[in-house]
Amino acid sequence: MWFFWGFLVLILLLIIAGRAGGNSSDQDKQFGKKCPDCSEWVKQDAKKCRFCSHEFAELTLNSQSIVGEQRKHYMAKHKIKFSPIRKMFKFDGQWYNTFEEACLIAEKNEN
Repeated sequence: MWFFWGFLVLILLLIIAGRAGGNSSDQDKQFGKKCPDCSEWVKQDAKKCRFCSHEFAELTLNSQSIVGEQRKHYMAKHKIKFSPIRKMFKFDGQWYNTFEEACLIAEKNEN
């Protein structure tokens, strides 16, 4: 009889632990950004990845400056691709979290 109750408590603890662990990673994804080098989630304001030391580009573009058809034209001109699965932008073989970050790198390479 004790074996049955112990087994039941173990199953309940594993379920509770699994749910608690899932919430923290969901919060990181919701309020953070993904490193393009190591794919780990870091805080949104991070300038450097704490896992692989990747330095994120400082953004100076206004996010509202390029929209709609202008954005499509800009992406085609600079060969920037968007992956709906990763929800990231790809330019020159590298992945970027935001459109603005990919644009900054594209403009730097253009000059």
